[in-house]
Amino acid sequence: MNVKRILIVLISIIVICGIALFAIWPRPSIEFREESVLGHTVTNVVLNDWTLTSAQGGENSTITFPNGKSVQAHWQLVQTLPPAHRFDMFPESFFYHTIYVAPVQPELVDYINANKPTVTYYLNGEAKPIQFK
Repeated sequence: MNVKRILIVLISIIVICGIALFAIWPRPSIEFREESVLGHTVTNVVLNDWTLTSAQGGENSTITFPNGKSVQAHWQLVQTLPPAHRFDMFPESFFYHTIYVAPVQPELVDYINANKPTVTYYLNGEAKPIQFK
């Protein structure tokens, strides 16, 4: 009976740890950011994602609109930050933080804001969708 009890406790701990890891896993985010370059305002789409290991990102992605139309987007991998292990930034500071940037035309910003498309990007060879909010 002791072996069964130990096995049940061990399996329970593994399941609870798996659920906890899934619950605290930071979600990817995508947003517009404006920056001034030599007096001109440039709008970029910034995509943030977090992984357990250092990520290899793909340059190309697809933006798919609700009406079925899609366009290609080209990302620049800005940086991958290693875990900082800071509790004031928990849980993000315990994952690798990968940042992508893509320039976008001003008229496309309005169209994206009006239609809320899905962006399919690649991280470690895996296609990952994220939707503009």
